[in-house]
Amino acid sequence: MAVGVLFALIPAILKARFKVDEMVVTLMLNYVVVEITKYLSQGVYKDPASGYVSTYAIRESAMFKKIFNSDITAFFFISLVVFAIMVVVFKKSKLGYEITAIGLNPEFAEATGMDVRKKILSIMILSGAMSGLAGAGFLMSEKYRYTLDFSGSPGIGWDGMLIALLGGHNPVGIVVAAVFYSALKTGSDYIGLFTNVPKEIVGVIQGILILFLSVRFIDSRFKVLGRVKALVRSHGVSGSGE
Repeated sequence: MAVGVLFALIPAILKARFKVDEMVVTLMLNYVVVEITKYLSQGVYKDPASGYVSTYAIRESAMFKKIFNSDITAFFFISLVVFAIMVVVFKKSKLGYEITAIGLNPEFAEATGMDVRKKILSIMILSGAMSGLAGAGFLMSEKYRYTLDFSGSPGIGWDGMLIALLGGHNPVGIVVAAVFYSALKTGSDYIGLFTNVPKEIVGVIQGILILFLSVRFIDSRFKVLGRVKALVRSHGVSGSGE
């Protein structure tokens, strides 16, 4: 969590001080993190007894064991507790109201007296802490050590961003989106075994989701559809006048 907060401070400061887009910074920062962890796992923390590039395994006392004869570990319940806390924060607290207001219109939020810069730092630090918690929980539940394919391809961070957009940045919506997306992703390994449908169709569905989410994201930022509608109306009015 501490490392997550440390890395979150970089886009937080750039956003708060210079209004640099946090999505661009965090996406570019991913490659920096990959190279740093690659260097550490190949050098300082490399396990010489391993047949591939990896760090030493964590202690057995730190591992989350599978329970109920399933893939569920104790981290699942930790995630539920964090989810419940975030629902309360978003729906019942002053901070949640401020997060929503800043996300919708930071200029208006600042005009009402909010310290937008300070709140952006707080939000990004909270986000970094939860990201670090997610990574630690995944390692302690699944991998037990860091490897070069730690979070797969394209990575759990990319999946998290997609799920957040799909869930409309709403805690309940994110849970629904996470269940849907995880079923879609894990189901791709079995769809070709039990049906005649190629598993590549799952990648196509994911691509379509990203395409539609990108359109919605661009429209929310630049109001493209509103401008197109206004342009169409203006042409319609001028055409009827003639």
